[in-house]
Amino acid sequence: LSPLYPVNLRGSVQGKVYVEGSPDDSLLHGGVLVSVYALGAQPGVDAPVAQGESLADGSYRIDEIRPGSYQVLFNRVGTVASGQSPISISAADVTSVGVERLRLARGDLSVIALYEEPPAPSFTHAGVIIKAFFGPRLMGTAVTDNEGNAYLAGLPVGMGYKVQALSEGYVATPVEGVEIERDELSHAGPMNLIKLSGDFRVCATDD
Repeated sequence: LSPLYPVNLRGSVQGKVYVEGSPDDSLLHGGVLVSVYALGAQPGVDAPVAQGESLADGSYRIDEIRPGSYQVLFNRVGTVASGQSPISISAADVTSVGVERLRLARGDLSVIALYEEPPAPSFTHAGVIIKAFFGPRLMGTAVTDNEGNAYLAGLPVGMGYKVQALSEGYVATPVEGVEIERDELSHAGPMNLIKLSGDFRVCATDD
């Protein structure tokens, strides 16, 4: 009798995917959807032949893929999808595609902050410090112009930003729940700064 040998007619793909600094540190590099498509397929139209997710360290491995040429797409909510093509899968072999880096999707924020009583000697709305927080993390800072306008560019997309307006001797209610959308200009305000009386100390945090 001829000896029997185990035969594996399928292969695997592995690699790492890194996500640039994310507002949500708990995700790190995990949760990236790794989709393997037939070469020439249209992601979003055609179904992938295999899928997996990256671990917190960014590593992933997808098994049981038929030998052939494929394209690999990487995506996570809040990032700009990217891919590698072509990759070749061989039977009983592991194909390494190296490291893929995902960029965060970003948008811009326009803020209006106005003094109820503009300070002397300028009597304008300039000089208000605008801070945008996502959770405890400060994501961007800007300063208002004479008309009270401030612009924060390139904020990572997300829902739940908190925007503060800070100026010594004044107080303003923060705007919460601001959403930053990909390649869009979001708006917050107008935020009204009320003059304080007596002793005070401005706390430039998200408290």
